[in-house]
Amino acid sequence: MAHAKNRRKICRALGLVLAGLAGIAPLPAFAGTATATVDVSLTIQSSCSVQANPLTFTGQASQTIDANSSVTVSCSAVPTGNAVSLSLDQGTNAQGTTRYLAAADGTLVPYAIYSDAAHTQVWGSGGQSVSVPVDSGSQVSVPMYGQVPASGSSVATGTYSDTVVVTLSF
Repeated sequence: MAHAKNRRKICRALGLVLAGLAGIAPLPAFAGTATATVDVSLTIQSSCSVQANPLTFTGQASQTIDANSSVTVSCSAVPTGNAVSLSLDQGTNAQGTTRYLAAADGTLVPYAIYSDAAHTQVWGSGGQSVSVPVDSGSQVSVPMYGQVPASGSSVATGTYSDTVVVTLSF
């Protein structure tokens, strides 16, 4: 009999422990339910970058000096056939609408950057930009044509430079 009593106590205790471990507890009675929705969205934004290669002139001041370079445009997540806009500022040495290369002593040599090989479309003059068609994941190389006109006066040998900012709008 003592054995049966102990057995019942152990079973009862074990049942309470197991019920506690299992998280069994009386659930409250609910009178109803309510629901709501969550709007979920994702916006993928276009991303573009631009890299400009140096435009380097080498020659004699008495002759017209031409140079070519390029600007590379890379875009992702843009619609196929989308166009971006490339613009150039006038440079750090500009006076009015004329770009100048400057020597360390302040001597200036005029030059121009064109968007066409015939040198008829000055790039950046008066806010002119170049429209570039791009596709997502592609790189587009845009040619740049520079020209230093022949100088009527003697220009000292040396290094002349300017910095032009390229802006990509997309």
